[in-house]
Amino acid sequence: MPFKSAIARVMSLRAAVPQPPACLPARVETWPEAWRELFLERSGILQYDAGLSRDEADARAEQQVREFHRHQKGTRSKEGGEVLACPEK
Repeated sequence: MPFKSAIARVMSLRAAVPQPPACLPARVETWPEAWRELFLERSGILQYDAGLSRDEADARAEQQVREFHRHQKGTRSKEGGEVLACPEK
């Protein structure tokens, strides 16, 4: 995929993401559908383009989507700290 097409795809995904929820649950499979799709897209890109294993790509994609969520909510994780999930109910 040419670079401009990849950028356009990422921008369209970002535009498709609805208002972020207050927090993302600990387990990805319980995230709202649009956020799970963003996670799966990111994981696939990391597997294909970065050559990561599925487990590595999933872990990194989860971290990146959580950071994106915090950015969308206007908050930031502590520098160098872990991005935390919602408390489990």
